[in-house]
Amino acid sequence: CVLFVTSIQRSRTVVLAIDTEKGQVMGEGNTGANESWSLIGAGGGALVASVSAPGRRPSVHIFRMSSALDPAFTRVHDPKYWAPVYEPSGSGEGEGGSSSDCTASVLATGSFESILLEPAGGSDTVLLVPHGGPHSAHIFAWNLQYEFLLRLGGYSLLLVNYRGSVGFGNDDLLSLPGHVGDHDVKDCMAALDAALAQRKALKKVGVMGGSHGGFLTLHLLGQHPDRFDVGVV
Repeated sequence: CVLFVTSIQRSRTVVLAIDTEKGQVMGEGNTGANESWSLIGAGGGALVASVSAPGRRPSVHIFRMSSALDPAFTRVHDPKYWAPVYEPSGSGEGEGGSSSDCTASVLATGSFESILLEPAGGSDTVLLVPHGGPHSAHIFAWNLQYEFLLRLGGYSLLLVNYRGSVGFGNDDLLSLPGHVGDHDVKDCMAALDAALAQRKALKKVGVMGGSHGGFLTLHLLGQHPDRFDVGVV
């Protein structure tokens, strides 16, 4: 029996095939290094997935068992075996374009990562955004809320996957309980320091979040009041 799943690996989602009889996982670490893949359907010997990245709206791809080498599921992680069946039409602002002119990069800081999104033309303001959960994660994928802040607000966004985020291994996940308000706060500040060191144009800093992200926003404002110009919970 083969089980196909969407899984978070570090700061992106990938499609995995799991051979439940052999206990083997196929496809770790390959499906779209600079994008996220998510299964949206299966049947008739085919899988359907959406593919997106920051600034790039989701497209739809199909994987047919007959299109890959035998056994087919060992190739499910390889993008060249997925055929595109839908691409967003139009281009440019106001036309429902498939992409926006933003720059996205992954910043590695210690054992965790952050995603830095920057609008076209640059920005002097960065919003630090810790995710909720806390056992959740920011994903290297298209996000409507972040597109709004990038395109209409003109803000850079720093999405922090602090220790305790999913996708970085069980040891990392379990390192946060007992250290909430400490490890996650320190990781957010380390990510902010790294981003400001690399982007000298960023002068103003805000922080925003909901759920555990809101909890962290209040901790960050309380523990480091001199580092933030504004906070939104």
